[in-house]
Amino acid sequence: MQDYPKHLTELVVVDNRSVDGTLHVLQEVAERMRKQGDRITVLENDKTSLASGWNLAIRNTNADFVCRIDAHAELAINYLRLGIETISCEGMQHCVCVGGVLESRGRGVGLSDAIAAAMSCPFGVGNSAFRVGVRGSHPIETDTAVYGVYRRAPIATDDMPFDESLDRNQDIALHHLLRRRGWTFFTNPQMRAAYYVRDALKPFLRKGFVDGYWVIRSGRFYARHIVPLMFVIYLGIAIALATTLGLCVWVPLFVYALFAVAYSMLYGKSIPAKLVLPLLFYSLHVSYGTGSLVALPRYASNVLLRLCRMVFFWKN
Repeated sequence: MQDYPKHLTELVVVDNRSVDGTLHVLQEVAERMRKQGDRITVLENDKTSLASGWNLAIRNTNADFVCRIDAHAELAINYLRLGIETISCEGMQHCVCVGGVLESRGRGVGLSDAIAAAMSCPFGVGNSAFRVGVRGSHPIETDTAVYGVYRRAPIATDDMPFDESLDRNQDIALHHLLRRRGWTFFTNPQMRAAYYVRDALKPFLRKGFVDGYWVIRSGRFYARHIVPLMFVIYLGIAIALATTLGLCVWVPLFVYALFAVAYSMLYGKSIPAKLVLPLLFYSLHVSYGTGSLVALPRYASNVLLRLCRMVFFWKN
């Protein structure tokens, strides 16, 4: 539910060939919403991937602005209105997207709350403005944005939609292309969204591995994304050299543990969360970094191939 005028809002829902009756339920819900005056379109996506579904939705609307959210998220009632007001302000003509700030939430108590704390802590997930927040109350320019309100025209062209060859990291890949073309991104701290984290350890770590894999596989990442990879490489070197260098090789890991405990005390909302957070930090960083390490040979081969092509064309 949003407080943006209903007659100016269109909801596009894409079903990726579900086999559990989801499409039938969507069509029934859409029909009820239309009777209440809502504008809603239900589309079927034969390609089934997330990126192809997003592209299908973008191309099937003529709206001036579009906003994409995930099933794990819930937007504040004023989210769209604030996003459109911000991007429409004077001096924002080069801004292509305005996003908000996430509040990571667990669906229960115990481990779920600890995972939510890990996903909102700069030690756990880096310094992304949309995760750790923005000082003050005014929009600031950032290197990316989450659940952004986009200008539709720049992302509706044939070469600019989400890359359908990627299973993850499609938004960052798109944002890199847009930034190269001179567009900017802003984060508005008044735009709030709840993000419901995975509430069990196995899916939490699986997501970390997959995200780490695709951030390197896509070839589009920021410095904060490769820190877990460096950590995993360090652990491998430390294990290999432990018998040669002795205890001194573990000094960085000891410092890491001190920071993990300190941030756990700051961000854990309960005694159990404070106790389990250091292990969650370590598990997340290792799973994410391992995913990146697995993708590294593919990324290196792609870089080498591009360099060879550049040399070939330069010589000719």
